[in-house]
Amino acid sequence: MHPVLLALLMASWQAIAGPAEWCEFYDALLLDVADARTLSVAENLESLLSRLDESDPLRGEVAYWLAHSLLALGKPESARKSLAEAEEYDKTMAPALAFESQMDAIQRRVDHLPVHASFDSSYGPMVHSWTHATRGELDLGKPKLDGKGPGEPGGALKWTSRVRDMEEDQIFASFAPQASPVQGIRFAVRAWGFPAFLRLVATDESDHAYVSDTIQVPTNQWTHVDLRIASFSTNEPSYRLRNPNPRNVRVIYIQDVTAYLSADRGSHVMWIDDLEIW
Repeated sequence: MHPVLLALLMASWQAIAGPAEWCEFYDALLLDVADARTLSVAENLESLLSRLDESDPLRGEVAYWLAHSLLALGKPESARKSLAEAEEYDKTMAPALAFESQMDAIQRRVDHLPVHASFDSSYGPMVHSWTHATRGELDLGKPKLDGKGPGEPGGALKWTSRVRDMEEDQIFASFAPQASPVQGIRFAVRAWGFPAFLRLVATDESDHAYVSDTIQVPTNQWTHVDLRIASFSTNEPSYRLRNPNPRNVRVIYIQDVTAYLSADRGSHVMWIDDLEIW
């Protein structure tokens, strides 16, 4: 048996209502391990989920694995609904958020440049990092021009980030090989709650990282960012290329590094608008 699933089964022992539920969950996961009868896996897990009490923490684990089966069946929207339930339980919140971000990354990957996002009704190419799943989230909204807080829906990307000691948060856009070269990125950004500090990181097909200068984002006005990828530089002294080759760039991250440069702590919002990558 796959070690992750074995650990899941062992950890779930105390949470399962009784021997019948234990056997049913075990059988469903064995089918999944064998990569057999995906439809049967989904049906078994759906049946078990319908009979578990909402207070039973096993519901989160069943919902999480059900999402995997539903996605394998080509039902991404049903998978997202199942993940939403898994996110309601402490034990499965982080992995469910991470899996949802991975789905977003596949769906929003950029195949052709240039790309422009006004964030009126979609997230464009931007995805919240699954390795930072519990540190922030993305939504759509509109900041009031006086800087006092969010207004009516639509109009900008709302990035809520939780600033904690020695922790960064990040969002990103990824690019298919045929989208190259990635020459530059521009956007408007504005903080709410307290000022923010951002930096951009471009990674290439070998996962080498190239970093921009730090950008300070105030709360009382929009900051307009306009950077060429060639201006980024490596933070790996031993790497032979000082600056990235635009043809090899596969991901651009926007990182919230406020925790390293400010005494402010807690949740704050960064509004991003008029994003263009070319």
